[in-house]
Amino acid sequence: MAAPIVEVTALKVILELPSGTDLSDRDLQRELRSRLPADAACADLGAIRELAGYLASLGYLMVRRDEPGLYRIP
Repeated sequence: MAAPIVEVTALKVILELPSGTDLSDRDLQRELRSRLPADAACADLGAIRELAGYLASLGYLMVRRDEPGLYRIP
């Protein structure tokens, strides 16, 4: 699982977006890279997808089944 700082930052990114916004795994990765120190482990797209799945299980994201790697803010 991602480091707590990465999880919190991802949640902050998600909560700043309006409901109904589509967000790809690459968008989330780019936002994390721009907000976190270079040594934070957020470069791996697989880890970003795992984190997005975790946040979806908590209800912060909805997985768009029609396009892999695409999520919607509920």
